[in-house]
Amino acid sequence: GSRASPGSVSTRTESAECSIRQAIALWRWSELGGGAGTADLPDALRVEAFVAAQRAHPDPSAQALAHAAARAVAARSGVGELVEQYDAAIRERDAAGNAPPEDWLEATYQPRTREQQELSELQNRRIAELASRLAAVSPRFWELRMPRPVDVAALQAKTGADARLLHGDEALVLFMIPPDSRHGLVFAVSKERVGWARLHLSRSELQEKVTSIRSSIDGDAYGTGKTTGSDSLGALPFDRTLAHELYEQLFGDPAIQGVLAAPSTWIIVPSGPLTSLPPSLLLTAPPTGGVQGDDDDEALRQTPWLVRSKAIAILPSVAALRMIRQILPVEREAARDPLLALVDPDFGAPPAAEIVPPKTRSFTAFFRDGQPDVSALRALGRLPNTRAEGLALMKILGAKEASVLWGASASKKNLLGLDASGALAQVRVLEFATHGLAAGKDDGIAEPLLVLAAADRPEDWILKASDAAGLKLNADWVVLSG
Repeated sequence: GSRASPGSVSTRTESAECSIRQAIALWRWSELGGGAGTADLPDALRVEAFVAAQRAHPDPSAQALAHAAARAVAARSGVGELVEQYDAAIRERDAAGNAPPEDWLEATYQPRTREQQELSELQNRRIAELASRLAAVSPRFWELRMPRPVDVAALQAKTGADARLLHGDEALVLFMIPPDSRHGLVFAVSKERVGWARLHLSRSELQEKVTSIRSSIDGDAYGTGKTTGSDSLGALPFDRTLAHELYEQLFGDPAIQGVLAAPSTWIIVPSGPLTSLPPSLLLTAPPTGGVQGDDDDEALRQTPWLVRSKAIAILPSVAALRMIRQILPVEREAARDPLLALVDPDFGAPPAAEIVPPKTRSFTAFFRDGQPDVSALRALGRLPNTRAEGLALMKILGAKEASVLWGASASKKNLLGLDASGALAQVRVLEFATHGLAAGKDDGIAEPLLVLAAADRPEDWILKASDAAGLKLNADWVVLSG
């Protein structure tokens, strides 16, 4: 889509599909030896495919991060009001039903009336005018709002501004998972090496394995569709053999291991089913101590979890690395207040007449038609020990008692009020100690969230990832504890 008028869902989907096809075609050509020209040699094809793979899976969290960074820079460069006008104009057009349809071939789509067409033209001219003004006074805004893919040369740069993107002891891993039965690709890049490999599992096969692993640590696999019939953690034994097999299938190719072996930190950019897999659950070697080993404390103690040998970081996109390493540090201000902790929120006591709380903890159990189900949220258990955690942080950091918000005070309203006043931007350590919900499929919302104190409106009980991305933060640490 253009900068003046964000593209429709179908346009973005078509663009992603083109990039998937391009990356897979480049892999196949490379396997056949490539071409005679310098740009067609296997190494050059791999570099080109790495850029195509970044375009293949646009992520809602990455988009939220990009928009938040753009707004922050625009506000500090004096064009924040112009950005607000631009965003408001788009919202007004979309609310009037004049946004580009998601699918021009949809049978139910009806052409606009003359009045609608005229209004749409006026709104789009207004959006284009504001976009042109922004381009003239703040070119960097567009660089942030619509970030371009990062190429291998930038990641491996040893001098200049790009030298800070990837550290010498780090490797970046990018997964491209097609939405159908095609097998995807995995790329690994360090300061010295680059490798790529074909994944030998399709999306559905990956989903099945990830769901099995999730089911053994959560009774409802976080809404992925495979329930165990129990709420308790550990309802199923943890399949360490499967965790090792999945590690081998994701990271075990010699071309990938050649890049990943030396660096102590892996920065992983997942896609598809891998977005719900904590890599720390994987095993780098076959387990010992029986078929599962769950009843053998010593076997569990000796289990080669990935997190024991590598530090793991997760990013929604490769471009996010440029934002957090290059752009945002320049815009960041020094914070003076030691702590703000939102802990043990009060979800309100459920009236006796309300329905019995759901037996599962899946995302869908707490939502109805994309809106929070207040009766289900009220049934969430309080977390009294998190108040003690917040008070301990207060003591350690030498913060004031008012820096710990708990009960009814641990609310989205109070958080946004501190953000609006600028007080949140002065906090060095920000903690949320509450329940978190991970998005599953078909739940009407595509991002994870935190549950805060009871509020008048259902949407004010929750803090979505996109809400969090819009907060003005200069914190050294943001701690999520639940």
